[in-house]
Amino acid sequence: ELIKNLAKNHQFRELIALDEPSSKSMKDVELVLRFFAFSELPDSYGDSYSEYLNEYMNSKRKCQPEELKGMTDIFERTVTAIYAALPPGKAFRRPRIRSKASLDGTFSHLINGAIFEVQMIAVSKNLKKINTKNKKRLGNLLLSAFSLTNFWECLFQGTAQKRKIIQRTNILTKLLSSKL
Repeated sequence: ELIKNLAKNHQFRELIALDEPSSKSMKDVELVLRFFAFSELPDSYGDSYSEYLNEYMNSKRKCQPEELKGMTDIFERTVTAIYAALPPGKAFRRPRIRSKASLDGTFSHLINGAIFEVQMIAVSKNLKKINTKNKKRLGNLLLSAFSLTNFWECLFQGTAQKRKIIQRTNILTKLLSSKL
């Protein structure tokens, strides 16, 4: 229930801008679930994306109210930070020209799940460093990561592989941590 409610967040919906078929297939709910599940990626993760999401969802069915409140807070603060840093149509998307990934650049109209997940997780892990004064810097840093080859290579094929999830998350989290 929590995940469905969070998927209705206005800023989140603007950022993901899903088309009608994707909305009907609950892609928005899957993205919220992916954020939480991959934020808590266990050592036992075995590269099976859908199996892991199902296991994670089942493990959270009986969460205590305090944990649900904490999850809501992290999600909403993360979405608010990204919304302030990247306009809809740029967040969670692949730049059309990798070397021109900037606020002025053009981006794919389709959301990329791996980019969504890594931007959300990296920002959530750096919330204490993010404020209204550095929101433009945050946006530029999120986009500058695309120029890093080892980051780029983790975004498009085999994105559910544990090694790639950890690599892209570590790269972007450390980039934000060191430059914010």
